[in-house]
Amino acid sequence: MPTVEAQITGLSEKTAGWWRIEIDRRPNWFDTKREDLVEEARRLLREGSTNLLQYNERDSRNINPNTNEPYKDRFYEGMLAAGGNGREPERRQAKTGDRGFGWRTNPVDAWRMTLGMAAKLAVDTLPLLPVEQRDPESQWTLMKWWANRIWFEPMPPDNPLDEQPPPSDEFGF
Repeated sequence: MPTVEAQITGLSEKTAGWWRIEIDRRPNWFDTKREDLVEEARRLLREGSTNLLQYNERDSRNINPNTNEPYKDRFYEGMLAAGGNGREPERRQAKTGDRGFGWRTNPVDAWRMTLGMAAKLAVDTLPLLPVEQRDPESQWTLMKWWANRIWFEPMPPDNPLDEQPPPSDEFGF
């Protein structure tokens, strides 16, 4: 079943009990008659959150006269996973020593990126474990260890990286 990570931007009643759910990504809309899904969409619209949404798609019985192809019917199947708050990232004011990054990363996205890197590091360091500890549970524990190690690492000093002394020339480069 296809999914899309999107924010619900509109909800409108159509005819014969159908509802149109509009989103901020392609495909731009889904339809549903299910009242539980309409309520869920209404809640997600109020929250303004970005979520992983599930839908079905099939060819319509109606033919597009411009392309002679069937229209697509898209049916909302519900939220598969909750996401971030959906608000635009806040802009930071440039200050002395700022390296010019104009956007802050949403903490939900930052944690997902951390988990992705931690999973890669867990797989890369798996050969260092004894053979009897290379099962999926040990991989999961190792991934969580890496994620927490990265996430809770303190920020570097406030001075710009360019002003820090260069590393020692131990290899003669």
